[in-house]
Amino acid sequence: MLSVMRDASSGFDWRWMVLFVALVYLLARGPLRAWDQTVDLPTFYAGTKAWLLGEDPYDHATIKRLYDTSGGDGQAVAMCVNPPGFFPVMAPLGLVGFQAAKVGMMALNLAALGMTLWALLGVFDVHRRYAAGLWLVAGAFALAPVQTTISQGQHGLMVLAAVALAMRAELARRDVLVGVCLAVAAALKPQMVILFGFYYLLMGRWVVVAAGALGTAALLGIGILRMELAGIDWLAGLRANLTAFTSAPRDPLTMAGAANYVAMGDGRFIMVDVAALLHTFTHEPPLICIARLLVGGVIVGLAVWGTLRARVTMATERREQVMTVYALLAAGCVFSAYNRYYAATVLVLAFAVGLHLVATRRWKLGWALLALSGVFFVPGVAVLLSLQRGTLAEHAITGSLVWRYLLLPHQVYAMIGIIVTLSVASLRRPSQDAPASG
Repeated sequence: MLSVMRDASSGFDWRWMVLFVALVYLLARGPLRAWDQTVDLPTFYAGTKAWLLGEDPYDHATIKRLYDTSGGDGQAVAMCVNPPGFFPVMAPLGLVGFQAAKVGMMALNLAALGMTLWALLGVFDVHRRYAAGLWLVAGAFALAPVQTTISQGQHGLMVLAAVALAMRAELARRDVLVGVCLAVAAALKPQMVILFGFYYLLMGRWVVVAAGALGTAALLGIGILRMELAGIDWLAGLRANLTAFTSAPRDPLTMAGAANYVAMGDGRFIMVDVAALLHTFTHEPPLICIARLLVGGVIVGLAVWGTLRARVTMATERREQVMTVYALLAAGCVFSAYNRYYAATVLVLAFAVGLHLVATRRWKLGWALLALSGVFFVPGVAVLLSLQRGTLAEHAITGSLVWRYLLLPHQVYAMIGIIVTLSVASLRRPSQDAPASG
């Protein structure tokens, strides 16, 4: 199917039509919405600007004032919970006014998506699998978390690009570059790459671990030093914001309680981590924490076991093994730690693995990955919650067991299926070669 999608009479390749539709879908739900309103960018922008000016990025009144006086367009500004290493990486955006920063963030996200695809297509051996390469680009464009990341001014695509570049560096056996790329990703969103650190530690890849640790320490050090020199009690402010973010009642103006799963109610299924599902059955923090640690530990263990068990000897085998392990660890990071829907941008990696498996005739695993990743082609939970508040507000189905235990958690179930499928794929010996497709 990947190679046969051509009108024999006209010679027209329908794959290009699919790619065009996916591009329109991306532009409509990504940049066009971001131009109107970027929900999260005001906080990132104002926090970074405060850091640059020697003011407290963790003081809500300060960043609200800086946003308003820098060309802000009336959006709410949430409390800042970004780590100190975030600010040096995002510093260029804080040098300009908000409207320019909004354009810059869109450009950065689109560039990060392009860089991710460039890295993956190189790993994917697109010269031999032209059709699968087109499907990869179309699939990345169509993933709703990718679109939402752009529209909300989030930075998960930058994390994904750093991880994809680390994968390219891993294949080239450039350990220092692997560590540096992962350090940049950790500075932006540590919860999206934390399992990679444990994986390389257990594998005894000391150069990667050292480069990553030094890179992370350098970015943290720059972020902290700027605030210390300005006399800011940054640690107390960050702690207070994290406490409010995770346990306070919901406040739409400051986003206090945004990670309070109990207060979120059904809205917690906007999250794609294991806690969203577990809170259906228990609200005990120790149990949730233990579950997160167990899930993360099992995923890292499977990745290490799969790597050691594979014993790859050929370049094509190693390419598949690295791609599968990276996709597993990336999905595992999103599932085991606090992560909202847009963090599922990392499923671009899982989609690439699925295409590779189909191209190499591992049909069951490949199609399973493609189908499960395809769940994220639409913002399913957001649609369901909108219906629950609107058209179906008085309908009995919204209070049914099917709605609560099957429909609302469907994205979490898809994440579980993706992780299980990638785990099985990582434990199977990679193919020595793959036929060209297209």
